[in-house]
Amino acid sequence: MIYSHIFDEAAPLLENAIIQDYILGLDYTAVKTDAGSGMAYTFRNELPMHKSARTMEEDLRGRNALETAERYYSSPNSFEAGIGLAIINSALNNKSSVREDFLRPETFRGKKVGMVGWFRPMLEMMGEARADLKIFELKDIEGTYKPEAAAEIMPQCDVVMITGVTFINKTFHTYVPHIRKDAFRIILGPTTPMSVHLIEAGWHLAGSKILDFAAAADCIAHGLGTRNVKGAVEKIWI
Repeated sequence: MIYSHIFDEAAPLLENAIIQDYILGLDYTAVKTDAGSGMAYTFRNELPMHKSARTMEEDLRGRNALETAERYYSSPNSFEAGIGLAIINSALNNKSSVREDFLRPETFRGKKVGMVGWFRPMLEMMGEARADLKIFELKDIEGTYKPEAAAEIMPQCDVVMITGVTFINKTFHTYVPHIRKDAFRIILGPTTPMSVHLIEAGWHLAGSKILDFAAAADCIAHGLGTRNVKGAVEKIWI
């Protein structure tokens, strides 16, 4: 399955790597390994409930990156799986852009668009492009559809955008069978693994690369968002 393909792609780069540092923010988790730096969404509603006040049972610093990524990414708990994906992204998300920003009104103008995940910054663009937007969301947000509606609605979509968070909660594969072969396919957000396997499968990737781990971690720790420090994180278009 797609999740194991992504792990296998990162494995050779993580095999001899050590986790140097990490930060568990309310919105994002960031990890620095010998292979690079990566981030992923934090499922704070799934924080493990221990008897003590500790969030983690162990300090991950100094641990082997591959072994830790495998253990956490395979966890049924999305908080832990997010840590695993952040480690994987430390190996995969060091690429540079190879195309222009495709998240612009021209891509969506007059199109039927299916968007998995609530991306507030995209809503204004969809309005400008006069796109017929359908949003699929697990949370109860007015005007959105539950994932079960994808089978009926998504085959009608000219453009499909899926949040990289679906690689944490392992729901990505549930949408793929409902996407038209000729649809413009996008995976977006800082959680997106910049995987060659996804690129070869016809996906356009709109992800992020951490340029300065300390600066990015400081933003995450203070709930400021990584875009607030210039030079901390760079958007990547593949």
